[in-house]
Amino acid sequence: MRNTRLWIVLALGALVVGWLVVPRLFPTETRIRWALEDAIESFNAARAGGVVAPLANDWYDRSTRATKDAVRGYLAALFLRKENRHGGRFRYQAEAIEESWRIQASGESADVSVRVQFRDAREAEGSEPLWTIDVTASLEERDREWLITRSGFEKVSGERPF
Repeated sequence: MRNTRLWIVLALGALVVGWLVVPRLFPTETRIRWALEDAIESFNAARAGGVVAPLANDWYDRSTRATKDAVRGYLAALFLRKENRHGGRFRYQAEAIEESWRIQASGESADVSVRVQFRDAREAEGSEPLWTIDVTASLEERDREWLITRSGFEKVSGERPF
């Protein structure tokens, strides 16, 4: 019994150390990019909670004047509509353009810009995007995670399909 308790305590200790140390092994820019890529993957998988996860509670979008709660509600409704499903997945798919990432981090704040394209999953591979935008965001590190405090976008081409 004592042996089991010891292993449980050691395992919990390893988890805590891993939680504290491992993220610090990666550069700030990498951790920020991972958080934003996770949000894009959540959009593609129709998970509203994952999309808004990197948004600070006081987040505000300059382009739409939206708040975190408003976006969560909008996405939940969007993801639940039957006409937005295709082959068991969300009809619209987002993709950050690899070479467009720009991340400038300094201390506990960062600025990010990235071009994002939205496609219709019903269209053939390689089809033209429905909507392309340049996204800019300001982030702060709060409680060991990077959160978006302000963001905005500019349309590059197309029209918002949703």
